[in-house]
Amino acid sequence: MNISLKILFVLFALFVFNLMFLFAQTTDCTCQKHKIGYLVSFGNQKLSFVSLALPYSYKVVFFEIEYCYNLSADKNWELDLIFQPQYNITEYKPDNDQGKYTSGYEYGSNVGLCTRFKLIPDLFKIYTILSIGPNYVSGVPNRQRSGFLFANNIIAGINFQLSDHWYFDLRIGFRHLSNAGFNSPNRGINNLIISGGVLFDLISGEINL
Repeated sequence: MNISLKILFVLFALFVFNLMFLFAQTTDCTCQKHKIGYLVSFGNQKLSFVSLALPYSYKVVFFEIEYCYNLSADKNWELDLIFQPQYNITEYKPDNDQGKYTSGYEYGSNVGLCTRFKLIPDLFKIYTILSIGPNYVSGVPNRQRSGFLFANNIIAGINFQLSDHWYFDLRIGFRHLSNAGFNSPNRGINNLIISGGVLFDLISGEINL
């Protein structure tokens, strides 16, 4: 089993686990049914505090809109279905980590699950996101075929409440790009990602759970 299929399997298993756990919770809270956010992110093979130690260079600046639809909640937990359309600017070195950078771009959308834990109600939440989606990638290092690829994402983050319906969003994550073996070469592109943005409760979507 190649690394792309292994990551897909892990994401699916975690997806099912989240569904089983969250829907087993009792519902006794008031929350918003819909949220929307905007994020700017940076991805590379290494950040200032951690590195993947990989022999290629693929940098990404992400511009993402995030829509969240609440599936289940209780006093301590929330489960959201999320959609993440995005347009990204890239720089990469075609021949592993040698030579000059080439400019490129990506566009696409991810879909996944966001599990939030209310560490301090109405002030501070921590969360994880598991998502996957198709992305068109204009160019990549020679280890990977460009074109339509799958983005597999594992993310951890925090929400600070700024006002009644506004939140500051900070997250760190890991992304794997590949085509699941449909074309060669398909050795994959991995990125560490750090993101910042805002999240807004759509007031008209309030529900009592």
